[in-house]
Amino acid sequence: VTGPPGARFYAAAPLVTPEGHALGTLSVLDRRPRELSAAQQRALVTLAHQVMSQLELHRQARELTATLAQRDADLKTLRTLQDALTEREQRLARVTAHVPGVVFQFCMRPDGTSFFGYASEGLRDIYRLAPESVREDASAAFALGHPDDLPRVIASIEASARDLTLWDCEYRVRFGDRKSTRLNSSH
Repeated sequence: VTGPPGARFYAAAPLVTPEGHALGTLSVLDRRPRELSAAQQRALVTLAHQVMSQLELHRQARELTATLAQRDADLKTLRTLQDALTEREQRLARVTAHVPGVVFQFCMRPDGTSFFGYASEGLRDIYRLAPESVREDASAAFALGHPDDLPRVIASIEASARDLTLWDCEYRVRFGDRKSTRLNSSH
């Protein structure tokens, strides 16, 4: 090069992404003529790989930072939703504490299993079960049903779900102490 910077020597190794895209080169310039030995050529290629590794690490760090920022935003939203749900559950519990009997939401899964999405504390008085004990599986409540009534109760629940009608069924509940209670449910 006859003008500034007056380079008389130039050597370069390509900077290639893991996907095979060439970004440029890692170059060496000198004002004096030179020749690279095989070891120096390998070193230049190795340095180019190191530069690409550093660039890739920076890219991954940016992506991770963005992912973590999104995760933090998602967690904040989840916490807000959980707080709102907790507040509503507490409000519902305060209201249902003044209602006689048990207030509940009975849910059936597509596979036929059932659970109580919500059950007030009145469940303890009627079924002698903790509301949380039927939150994932209603079988404990069905286990208390009188064997003579259970097929009819199940059929009435299925009909109510199928026809989307009010569930109305009178049935007996039995406890281990042989006491029996007659229940009349309208939901």
